[in-house]
Amino acid sequence: MSEGSSSRSPALRWFVLAVKILIIGGLFAYLLREMAKEWVEVRKRIVEVDLLLVAAAVLFQALSMIVLAVLWRLLLGAMGEKLGMIAAARMQWLSALGKYIPGKVSTTLGKIYLAHVEGKSPTLVGLSCVYEILFCFVASAAVVLMAVIFGSLRSIRFATVPAAAMVAILVVCVHPRILLPAANWVLKKFRR
Repeated sequence: MSEGSSSRSPALRWFVLAVKILIIGGLFAYLLREMAKEWVEVRKRIVEVDLLLVAAAVLFQALSMIVLAVLWRLLLGAMGEKLGMIAAARMQWLSALGKYIPGKVSTTLGKIYLAHVEGKSPTLVGLSCVYEILFCFVASAAVVLMAVIFGSLRSIRFATVPAAAMVAILVVCVHPRILLPAANWVLKKFRR
C-alpha cells in the first residue's frame, strides 16, 4: 500500500475497497448482460474460434515480450545499468500490464518503478524507456513508409515523401548526440 493509504482509518480503507469492488462488479454485470442479449451470436463466434490460431497468437505474444525484454536489457546495459534477464523479463511483463490502465504512461512508470525497486537509476531507466518508444516510432514509421511504397497504402503515394521524412527525422532524433542533450535539457527543467 502507498503511504497515503496506510494513514487511513480501517473503516475508510474498507469503504474504498467496497466501492472498488462495486464498480468492478457493476462493469462485469453490464458486460454479462450485454453478452446474454446477444448470446446466440456470441456462442457462434466462440465455437468458430480456431484454437490453433489462439495458441499461436499467445506464443507469438510471449516471444515478442521476450524479444522486447532482451532489447530493453541490452539498451539499459549500454547505458551503464546492468540487469539480469529474469529481472528484465519480469519488469517488461509486469509493466506491460499498465497498458490496460487508462493512460499509456503507466507502462513506462511501471518499468521505472520496478527498476528502482531493483536498485537501478530511475533517470537512466526513464531515458531507456524514451529510447524504446523512439525505436518503436522509427519501426512504425518504416512500416508505414513500406506500406505507402509497396503495400496496401499505394493509393496514397503522395504520402511517400512525408513518411520518408518522418523516418529520417526519427532516426536523427534517436542518435545520442541529439537525444542526450535533449534529455539533459528536460531533466534540468525538472531539476534532476
